[in-house]
Amino acid sequence: MRSAAQRSGKSLLRAEAAIAALQARENDFALDLLQSLQLGKEHWAPQMMALRRLLETVPPQTWERARLIDDPAKEMQVVTTPGADITLVVFLTLNGNFTMLPVEMLDALLSSLPANVIYLRDTSSMLQGANGYRTLGSSPSLSVAAIATELAAIGASRTLAVGGSASGLSAIRYGARLGAERVVGFGAMTALAPRRRPRNSHASAGASRDSRDRFGTVEEEMAAAPGLVVDLYYGADYARDCERVERVAGLPGIRLLPLAGVDHHYCALEMIADETFLDAIMPSS
Repeated sequence: MRSAAQRSGKSLLRAEAAIAALQARENDFALDLLQSLQLGKEHWAPQMMALRRLLETVPPQTWERARLIDDPAKEMQVVTTPGADITLVVFLTLNGNFTMLPVEMLDALLSSLPANVIYLRDTSSMLQGANGYRTLGSSPSLSVAAIATELAAIGASRTLAVGGSASGLSAIRYGARLGAERVVGFGAMTALAPRRRPRNSHASAGASRDSRDRFGTVEEEMAAAPGLVVDLYYGADYARDCERVERVAGLPGIRLLPLAGVDHHYCALEMIADETFLDAIMPSS
């Protein structure tokens, strides 16, 4: 008879195999694996349950709507929509995914929005563009300029930035410098170091940025982009993400949007399953 540790180890292998199956676009096999998991109190169990619920809930034909044929070697990929006056700048998460979903699955979901999309992935760092993108100039200022050039070529008048986890922080930083009207973060980080915002610290509207071409804090970047709105969705029952958003609570433009009952980092998966994800990005009303 297998021990609890052995059962947990076997379940973890199945969970990792399910994620790999998604990467291979074997969604049915991924769902079979997820449904076979014997989950207990493993720290990764809630996010696997969320992924399973998403695959059970979203109609399989939805994934056939993807317009993007992903090239993992490209740090910038663009999908245009005729007549769209909004461009989404989407900052991908680890391995070029978006909270475990392959970018093509994300593109299938976004295909129903009247928006162009610029997908960005960092091929050289886990910091998701914090030091710039290798093929877009290898520095924050050069990468911002390259993205701005693409935005100008697309020609839409409005820009929104979207990210999750570490790329949520990138969405805030780049969004502020690109003139985005709004940023949407899902389980977004608000700093790369576990520091709290100093009490009574207020950046001026014209805050100067580091002369070594680095991004400033969220407070500094937003102070230099007055009018920017940042919507932060996060699990109300996930302590780590609650701590992250607490660092920026009260800053002008920050809106904290806790999701009741969500106790893990991958809140975007829950919102996709609940059909609230797209409306969070582009409200229908």
